[in-house]
Amino acid sequence: MEDDPFLSHFVRQITLNEIKMSQKTIDKIKSILKVLYQTRINRNSLESISFQGIPDECNGLRAFCWKVLLGYLPEYTSKWKATLDMNRKNYENYLHDYFLPRFKMAKQQKAKKEASKNSDSTLQKEEIKESEPSGTNQAGTTKKKQLILESEGVDHPLSREKNSTWNNYFKDQELWEDIEKDTKRTRSEMDFFQKPTQYPLKYINDVCIREENDPPETHSTVLSRILFIYGKLNPGVGYVQGMNEVVAPIYYCFCNDQNPLFIGHAEADTFFCFTHLMGDIQDGFVKKLDNTEVGIQARIKNLNELLKKIDKQLWTHLEKHNVNPQFYSLRWLMLLLTQEFEMIEVFRLWDSLLSHPKRLDYLNYVCLAMMEGVRDKLIEEDEFATLMETLQKETNVDLERILATSFRLYKQYSKPEDMVYHIVFPS
Repeated sequence: MEDDPFLSHFVRQITLNEIKMSQKTIDKIKSILKVLYQTRINRNSLESISFQGIPDECNGLRAFCWKVLLGYLPEYTSKWKATLDMNRKNYENYLHDYFLPRFKMAKQQKAKKEASKNSDSTLQKEEIKESEPSGTNQAGTTKKKQLILESEGVDHPLSREKNSTWNNYFKDQELWEDIEKDTKRTRSEMDFFQKPTQYPLKYINDVCIREENDPPETHSTVLSRILFIYGKLNPGVGYVQGMNEVVAPIYYCFCNDQNPLFIGHAEADTFFCFTHLMGDIQDGFVKKLDNTEVGIQARIKNLNELLKKIDKQLWTHLEKHNVNPQFYSLRWLMLLLTQEFEMIEVFRLWDSLLSHPKRLDYLNYVCLAMMEGVRDKLIEEDEFATLMETLQKETNVDLERILATSFRLYKQYSKPEDMVYHIVFPS
């Protein structure tokens, strides 16, 4: 194992930090490494161990396990290197095909705006007249000039043709601005996402030349790029506000991985892991699916019905005071509870969610466990405003207790055919 290029980093971590680790932690790390060292990973074993929490003390271990749990790294360990090489090259191609054209056009637009400040005002007026025809003759002249430009291979800025470079640029720029507006305020309580990237993607440095006066690239910009590529490759889903909160824990986790084989590749690896995760939850982001059996309203309904089954008194109390489950659970279910906990707690919570083969079903039990933690207070309250405040601000007090309760509820109420028996629940 010491000679394994993927696992030797973790062996060194045990050696370097053994004094700081409890024997229980060391044993858990070794149990995980034993599973990862096999020719073919026993997914059930990895899920069972990871479900109970992946040790924080071993740098990069969580990032590695998440890559396996999300299906980014295949079960056959001999395919790991080829898979990483192929996907990182694919991501480079995505950047070239989808990001680079927008980047170059944005640079050109910026340069033109700066140049126009010193240009002749008369010339500016003439250009405005050409682009904004006021009469039939002027319109004909403008159309004629546009046809001439297009016949010469110049794509006119006013063109709305589907294959128009300018038309596509304006659409891409709108998408980028929508994404950037959200990524800039991702995890505002942390300064990490506003810091410059320590290991900028080599491809971006080589191809997307940055000027001396350009601000340094921040981690939030990387998030924007990941989500932009995802939106371009998945037009049926596109980008929806909140996706930035889902991708953030993955990227932050991967950026803190000091395994030499993964340093500098957080962006590409995050993109593919995020894409795998979105395969499970993307229907909740598609508005036209909201009222279907796979949309977010169906998921809210399932949670509400489970609450009614498990705690009829609390369900009745909330119904009586018009506390619609959508008011408090929409964010929980869409964003996998990322906004309810601190980042380190999200890591622990996601260890369990990503390890569960039916992670969205299990998410319901975690949500109910959160409500169970403030049940007595909810029952005593009779005002809509105070009930909502409790549900939105006081359900995240004790994560370990929430997880223990969710374990118990799942064991007790999950249907026999849905029970995942290989998961070892803590006592």
